[in-house]
Amino acid sequence: MVRLACLWSPCITGVNMTTTNRLRLIRLAELLLLLACSRSTVYLRLDPKSPYYDPSFPRPIKLSGHANGRGAVAWVESEVEAWIAERMAARA
Repeated sequence: MVRLACLWSPCITGVNMTTTNRLRLIRLAELLLLLACSRSTVYLRLDPKSPYYDPSFPRPIKLSGHANGRGAVAWVESEVEAWIAERMAARA
């Protein structure tokens, strides 16, 4: 699998990380591979005005901030995996 994510260093304030439990951020391209969905589907799940809005869907983290509200974002891999696990558990 292609690794497109940034790995954060252990110096992040308030985050307890060990060598076995690393905070890994994934960008949109890898998120789409994990979820097997389109970019528009991801953003529809994040939009409260959308009929496809899912309040439990992991929120992205802003990596850069621009005045127009756009910029680089990423998702916490463990949050995405937990969301997928919840969906799998709900189907049973």
